Order: sequence, then C-alpha cells, then structure tokens
Amino acid sequence: MSKVWPDSQGCYITIKLKENRLIINTLNQQDLQLVDLRQQVHPGCIVCSPDNLSGLKMDYRVTGEKEVSAQFQFDRNYQGYGNRLHGGVISAILDGAMANCLFAQNCVAVTADLHIRFRHPILTGHYGQVRAWIVRETPPIYVVEAEIIQDDQLRVVATGKFMKLNHPIEGTTTDE
Repeated sequence: MSKVWPDSQGCYITIKLKENRLIINTLNQQDLQLVDLRQQVHPGCIVCSPDNLSGLKMDYRVTGEKEVSAQFQFDRNYQGYGNRLHGGVISAILDGAMANCLFAQNCVAVTADLHIRFRHPILTGHYGQVRAWIVRETPPIYVVEAEIIQDDQLRVVATGKFMKLNHPIEGTTTDE
C-alpha cells in the first residue's frame, strides 16, 4: 500500500515499502490522476499493476499533451529467441502504453484493434522507452499510436483503436 502526500510545488510524493525496500516517487497532478484511475480500473493488470507479482510493472507517466511514456529493461526471463524480448511481451507493453495514455485523459477504453510493426528486435538487458499518444478522438473510438526506442533506434511501432467504456468493468471500483 502506498501513502501519498502533497509537497509545496504542486507535486505529490508517494512512499511504498516493497520487498523490504523503501520506494519514493514524485508525481505531478496529471501522473496522480493517471495512477488513481489505473488503480481503480486495472488493479491487477499484468502490464501496469505494481502489485501483480507476475507482472511487468510498467510505470507509465504523462510526458506531454495526450502522451505517456515509460522506461523498461527486462532480463532473459522475458525472451523469446536468444536475448530478444518476446513479441507477446512487446505487444503487451505497447497495448498498456496506449491504454494508459487514455487513462491520462480520464478515458477508460478497451482495445478493439491493434497493429504492430516489428522493425528491429528489442534486446533483453538493454534499457528501452515506450511512448504512446492519441492521434484521433471520435468517441467512442480513439486511435492511439505507440513506439519503442532502444539504443537510440526506433524498434517497434503500433497503432491501436480503442472503444470507450460507458459502464463499470466487473471486478473494478470505477464509478463510470
């Protein structure tokens, strides 16, 4: 369980004890909104939940207008072919980035269509960055694009169509 405190500059400080380590993060108002909605509608998500023991624990943050990003580095436990991140894991990272991009806009939506172009392999043991941004909004449909960059090279690109939900998802606490 995390504790959240406001600081004097309009940011929020979170403190969490995890595996006997104290983790301290600073969140701005947009990140706090994103984290709150993510915890409401995705509490056990395999991609972005910090509490899913088997999950990827991707920490998406707001990085621009209608944009989120996250850093990652995975070891060989997530590989497909030797020293290459499994394509299914890559797909999940991209899909999670796009969903979190919509969460940052207070929009809860599910993936309706996902197209991925694997241009170069994502290497295990190397840092990478995923970024997602909204391209078109025609509610209830949202078009979102994402990319993964590793070692200063564009490795993977994706486009997804998402359908906004206007009702609660079973097993979540959203009031939508």
